[in-house]
Amino acid sequence: MLVCSTFALWIYSESPASYLINGILLAVIGFFIGGPANMISSSVSADLGKCRDLQGNTEALSTVTGIVDGTGSFGAALGQLLIPSVQAIFGWGAVFYGFIVMIVCTAACLVPLLYRETLLRRRNAYTTISSDSENESEDVVFGEEEEEEGVRRRVVIGDDLD
Repeated sequence: MLVCSTFALWIYSESPASYLINGILLAVIGFFIGGPANMISSSVSADLGKCRDLQGNTEALSTVTGIVDGTGSFGAALGQLLIPSVQAIFGWGAVFYGFIVMIVCTAACLVPLLYRETLLRRRNAYTTISSDSENESEDVVFGEEEEEEGVRRRVVIGDDLD
């Protein structure tokens, strides 16, 4: 979605002065930028909520969530001060190209995380174990049981299968 938002911003910067086109393009840009922004802030809060130091401590968890949301609000407030200055000196084109550069930098920071998560999911997503496993009651079953050459097997999901 972030990649699509760069193209949407570029199209918006080159669009004609029409209220209808302006409204449509702003809705498209908001869709492509708002979705990833909300997902990133909520996933950061969720990941921090899984931290062993914060588990069971609702006050610390709410503080961390507030810091994450406050940082985003601070960035938005800072942007409201910088955008008119950049526009006055360089024009509106520079503002939109600045947004595009920031989105590309954000996507570049997220690519290593996406790569690591993809590798982790591929490695741990589906592990086949035999039905004579010692800890069968602890397995998380995903999918159906299948029989193959007289041996029942289950497809399980889990990180703790080592």
